[in-house]
Amino acid sequence: MRLSASDGFFALNKNEMVWSSTDTGTGLAVMPCHRYNPKSNAWERENLGFNVGQQKSMFYWDKSWHYLGTYECVSAGTIDLLKLRQLDQTVGQSNLPSLCNTYFILKAVRALYKNTLRFPDLVPPFLRNMIPAMYSVDVLKVAYIAIRCVGFNDDLYSILLKKSIKNTDTHITFPVDTATTRTKRSISNSTNEGISRKKAKR
Repeated sequence: MRLSASDGFFALNKNEMVWSSTDTGTGLAVMPCHRYNPKSNAWERENLGFNVGQQKSMFYWDKSWHYLGTYECVSAGTIDLLKLRQLDQTVGQSNLPSLCNTYFILKAVRALYKNTLRFPDLVPPFLRNMIPAMYSVDVLKVAYIAIRCVGFNDDLYSILLKKSIKNTDTHITFPVDTATTRTKRSISNSTNEGISRKKAKR
């Protein structure tokens, strides 16, 4: 996932997103609160980059770029691993999506373990093997951003589509969309065409 805004964009791997199976357009981005950097031999705190109340346009890459709509951050902070694992069976947690797909939660947990280490090839095996246990006993916390779809920017979509048409000869499709769903609208079939952006992190 890539959340694009005038102040740059916040990039996420698709495995770091957990979507609610009961509340369309609501999801949870999860990532390490701290990452270990073997080059500096230090734990570095992550900057989430998406504040409560802030809205960003969301894009998804799947062989081509797709515009999903405008999403708002409704909550951000830390969550323990147990609560994250229980999102597939709980209802009514404050600002957190509930009844999430278990498969995607498991993928998010695996991605969490992997992304906790910067330059993993430089990290000794014993430390890599300790990461799951450190989350299990709350030595390491999970950072989260709860988001929900709040609209669809037709003007932005039109601009991106026109720019895409100028840069590619590939046919652009126009699937039916609503402002409250995560239906994908294709805007480009070329890897980096159709969107002008400045990377803010990673």
